[in-house]
Formats: sequence, C-alpha cells, structure tokens
Amino acid sequence: MMQKKEEEDSIDIINRDEDEEELKMENDVGKRVDNIRLSYSTNRRQVTEEEKQRAYRLATRHSSDLPSVLITMQPSHVYKFFLLMQTIPKKWAVRHISNRSQEIQLRVPPREKKWTAQVRYRPAGIVVHKGWSKFSVDNNLEEHDVCIFELSQGGKGNNMPVVLDVFIYRVVDELVPLTQSYVPLSHQKITRREI
Repeated sequence: MMQKKEEEDSIDIINRDEDEEELKMENDVGKRVDNIRLSYSTNRRQVTEEEKQRAYRLATRHSSDLPSVLITMQPSHVYKFFLLMQTIPKKWAVRHISNRSQEIQLRVPPREKKWTAQVRYRPAGIVVHKGWSKFSVDNNLEEHDVCIFELSQGGKGNNMPVVLDVFIYRVVDELVPLTQSYVPLSHQKITRREI
C-alpha cells in the first residue's frame, strides 16, 4: 500500500506531459543539457534538530508590518530542481502580488543587489522558477535554512515591479560552498515529499 502511494505521489520528470516543458525551462542552474541536470550537494556538516528549531524560532520572531511568508528550504529548493513549488501559499500571492504569472525581484537586505525570478500561477499553486536557482546558489542557501519573503515593493493594485526582500535564517552560520554535480535525467524523480 505504501509503495503504491509513493508511486502515485511521484512525478516522473521525463514523462510529464503538461509541465515537462515548464520544468525544462524553469531554472537556469538546474536546466537540462543533453539529458543531464546540473545539481548541487552540500558540504556542510550534519545539522542537529536543535539547530533546525533555532533557525525556525528566529525566523518566526521576524517582525514587520509588510506582508510576508515563511518557507523552510527543502532539497528541491536549493540542491537539485531549484523550484519553489507550492510553498508560497496561493491565497497569499493572489492577495498581495497578483493572480498572473510575472517577473519579480528578490533582494537580501541590506544589500541592494536584486535577482530576477519568475512567478508562475498553476492550478495547484505558485511556482517560483527561472532565476530562483541563481538566487539560491549566490546566497548559499541550504536545506533547513528558513527564509522570510517580505513584499517590500509593488504588489496587487500597484504598477511598480514586485520586490520581495528575503531574510535568511541559517541553520549553520558558517557558509561552506556547495559542490556541483551532473545527474542523468533518466534516473531522476521528484516526489511531493521532496518539494
């Protein structure tokens, strides 16, 4: 029974019909090249449950009057597929950004550098792609880091470009560069648990 459930929950990247083209073009770091996907692996030491909880507690104490959403980074966000898929609540995005696919800017305060990403609205939820991978790698995001995405400019009913400030609460303060690797696509699957 469990195996059948896992099979139902898995999404075979190669055989997807509707979203295959989207996944092919979704991310610049993890894009397909001759049936190979560039991915990354961590060199960080093993993290403890206490460190994970600490990062989450610090993030939940983030205080602002601006609309924001908290996301704990998963492997599919920062190592291999580089998709924030269905992690930004659709209701939040529709209420504060808009209900259409668009380009957004990501920024890590207090720096002024911005990364461009795409937000795509799907029936099942919001996907942040195209540019998310560059942002993730440039900022050395790792699994279990917690990010607060705060709408600092633009949004629904406003003609200014959308800028989301991203506040990063790291599980481990020491930054260790990620290692690049190439994975054959024919063996890659993504499950809902990885997203």
